[in-house]
Amino acid sequence: MSGCRDKHFADLLWAYELGMLNDEDRRALEVHALECAHCRRELLQFGDESQMIRNDPDIHRVIHQIAALPAEQGIAAGREKPPMIIRLRPALLPLAVAAAVLLVVLLRPWQIEFHPSQDAQALGPHLAVMYFDNLADPQDTLQLGEIAANLLITDLSSSAYLKVVSGQRIYDILKLLGRQGEKSITRETAQAVADTARAELMLLGSILQTEPHLVITSQLIEVHHGEVVASHRITGEPGEEVFALVDRLSAATKNDLSLPPAAGQEPDPPVAQLTTSSPEAYRNFLQGIEELQKFYRSDAARYFTRALELDSTLAMAYYYLAELTDAKLINKAVEHIDRAAPLDRFYIRSRQAVADGNRIAALAELERLLAAYPEEKEAHYRLAGLHSAEGNYDSAAAHYLRALAVDPLYRPAVNNLAYLYDAMGEYEKAIVTIDSYILLAPNEANPYDSRGDIYGRNGRIDLAIESFRKALEIKPDFHNSIWNLGHLHCLRQEYAQAESLYQVLAHDPNPRMRVIGRLYLPYIPLHQGKFNRALQVADESIAADEADGPLTLNTGYKYFLKSRIYSELGDYARAREEFQKQLEIFRTLSPEAAIYETQNYVQLLAEGGDPAEAENVANQLKADLEAGGYDPDPYWYAVGCIALQRGNDKTAVDNFEKIAEVNRRYPEQFMLGRAYLAAGRLPEAVAEFERLTTIYTTMRTFHSIWNVQAHYYLGLAYEQSNWFDKALEQYHTFLDLWKDADAGLPLLDDARARVARLEARS
Repeated sequence: MSGCRDKHFADLLWAYELGMLNDEDRRALEVHALECAHCRRELLQFGDESQMIRNDPDIHRVIHQIAALPAEQGIAAGREKPPMIIRLRPALLPLAVAAAVLLVVLLRPWQIEFHPSQDAQALGPHLAVMYFDNLADPQDTLQLGEIAANLLITDLSSSAYLKVVSGQRIYDILKLLGRQGEKSITRETAQAVADTARAELMLLGSILQTEPHLVITSQLIEVHHGEVVASHRITGEPGEEVFALVDRLSAATKNDLSLPPAAGQEPDPPVAQLTTSSPEAYRNFLQGIEELQKFYRSDAARYFTRALELDSTLAMAYYYLAELTDAKLINKAVEHIDRAAPLDRFYIRSRQAVADGNRIAALAELERLLAAYPEEKEAHYRLAGLHSAEGNYDSAAAHYLRALAVDPLYRPAVNNLAYLYDAMGEYEKAIVTIDSYILLAPNEANPYDSRGDIYGRNGRIDLAIESFRKALEIKPDFHNSIWNLGHLHCLRQEYAQAESLYQVLAHDPNPRMRVIGRLYLPYIPLHQGKFNRALQVADESIAADEADGPLTLNTGYKYFLKSRIYSELGDYARAREEFQKQLEIFRTLSPEAAIYETQNYVQLLAEGGDPAEAENVANQLKADLEAGGYDPDPYWYAVGCIALQRGNDKTAVDNFEKIAEVNRRYPEQFMLGRAYLAAGRLPEAVAEFERLTTIYTTMRTFHSIWNVQAHYYLGLAYEQSNWFDKALEQYHTFLDLWKDADAGLPLLDDARARVARLEARS
C-alpha cells in the first residue's frame, strides 16, 4: 500500500484545503508536500471538493450562522481546544461535505475533538466483515449478501475473544464513503472501510450460487499489507439456508485467527438461535431498522410486525416495537432474550429497566454496553435520551456528540440534539443543527418536521406551517407532520383545514393511528368552547376505538378530556367518574403512566371541593413515586394544586417552580402562571402567560380549554399591572375564540364585564 508514512500530515490534508489550519501547521504541511508525492496528489484530488465546501451557498450560509454564534462554555470548559482532526478522502463527497459542516456546527461549541477514543484504540485487533458480493444475483434481490454479512458479524461478536466491527458501523462508513446501497463492495472500498474502522483484519465474501444449493467463499485479509491470511469455500446441502453456512464459516474464521485455547471452551450456539431461522423474517427486520433511521415509525413498525409474524421469537423485533407501539412488548423481548446477540441483550435489559421505572438500572446497562463496545453509537444515543428526560442536558448533549463523533451522519442524534438545544433555550443553535440535518437528508420528511416543530415552539407559526408542508411533499403519509399541521390550523382558528387533516389520521389503515386521529377531533370544538359538542365527539371516538380493537392509552386520554370538560362545567361527580375510567385503562396498560396521571386526579379533587381526599391521594402518589424510584414532580404538582385552592399561594408557587427547574411542560407552566397571579407576582405571571399564548405545540392543542383561558389570565395579569390596553386586547382575543361557546361559562361573563369596565375608562 502506498501512502504518506507520516500520519500527522495525512490527517491535516483536509483541514489545509478548507483553510482551517493555523499558520504553523499550514507551513509545515506545505514543506512536507514538496517532498511527499502522495500528499501532493491528495491535495490536487481534493481541490474540487474543497471548493464546493468553500463556495456552496447552503454550506456558506450555515457556516456564517455558526460564526455569528457566541463562544460557548462547553463540556471541557477551561481546557484549550486541540486541533479538530478528521480523515477525509475525495470518495467521501458529497456526504463528507455535510459531515464537515456538522463537525463545525455541533462539535466546536462544546470543545469536542473528533478522533478515535483512547479506549477504543486500546481494544486491540479488530475484524471488519464486509457485505458479501452476490455473484449469483448481482442485484441481490433477496439481500443475501447483506444477510450473510450481518449474520456472520452476529456470530463472531458472540465471542469474548474477538472484537468485530458492528454491521451498523460498516453501514455508517459506507454511507460516509457515498457507497451505501451498492450491491457489490470493491476491494478498494473494503480497504477504505476497514481503515476507517481501524480494523487490522477484514473479511470479504462472495455468494457464488444459490441453486441447487448455496455456495459461499471468503477471504480473510490483513489490512495493512493487503495479504490474504486464509480463504474458504463453504458449500451447503440442497435446501440448506444461509444460517447453517454462516455457522461453518464462522467456525473456520475463528480457527484462522488463532484465538487463545480458552476461546474453544466458549458456548457457540448456532447463529439462528441468536437471531432467527427465517431469511424472510430477517430481511423484514433489517428493513425495519432502515426505516427507523429515517423516523418513518409506522413503516418500521410494519416491517417488525411482519418479521414477528414469520418468527415470533425474534427478540429485537419486540425490542423495537416496544418503542414504536406498545411498551409492554419489552416483556416479550426479555422472554426471548436468549435469541438475541450479546450486544443486543444490553439494550433489551436497559429498555426493560426503563419500563420498570428504574432509570438507574437502565443507565448502568448502557454504560456496561459501552465498556464492551466503545463505538456503539446507539448506546450513546439512548444514554442521551435518559439524561435528557431527567433534565441533565449537559450530559445528554455530551452523549449525542459522542455518538456523532463515531458517525457524523447519525441522523437520530442530530435530530434529538436540535430538540435538546431548544429545550436549553438555544433556539438559534437548534435551528442551525436542524439545517445541518436537512443538509444530511434533504429527501427525508423528518428533518423538515423537526424544524417545523422547533419553529412552532418558538412562535414562528408561518415558518412552522411551511416546514410541515415541505415534509408532507416528501412523504404525504408522514403522520407527525399531518397532526402537527392540523394543530397549527386549529390554533389559527382554521377549523376546516384542521378537521380535514385529523380525518386523514382517523381513517388511516393503521388502527393505532386511527385512535390517535380520533383523539384530535374533539380539540376543535374544545378550542371554540363548544363543550357539549366536544363531549359528543369524544363519545363517538371512544365507541370507534372499542370497535377497532384493544384499547390504548390514547383512548384513556379521551376520558381525560371528558373529565376536564365536566370539571369546567362544574359537574365534579361526573368528572371524577370519567377520570376513573382513564385510570382504569392506564393501570392496565402502563402502571407507571397511571401513577403520573394521578397528579391530575388530585387537582380535580382539590378544585372540586374535596381537599381532604386530595391530600390522601397526594400522599399515596408520593409513596408510589418513591417506591418506584420515579421523579417527584407529579407530587409537587399535586401539592401545588392543593395549595392554590386553599389560598396558600407561596406554597403553590414554590412547588410549581420546582417542576419548572426540570421541565417546561404546558400544564405545569399554566398552573405556575396562575400561582404567580394569585401571589401577586405580576411580572412572572405576565411572562408565563405570554409564553403560553405564543408557542405552538401539540400539548397546547391538547389542553385546548387552558390554551384559550391563558388569554383571559394574561388579560388579568396585564390589568392588575395597569397595562389596560394590553388587557383589553387579551380579553377580546379570549372572547373571540369562544364567541360561539356554550352559554353559562363563568370566565366568559367575567371577561365581558371587565371589557365593559375598561372601555368605560377610556
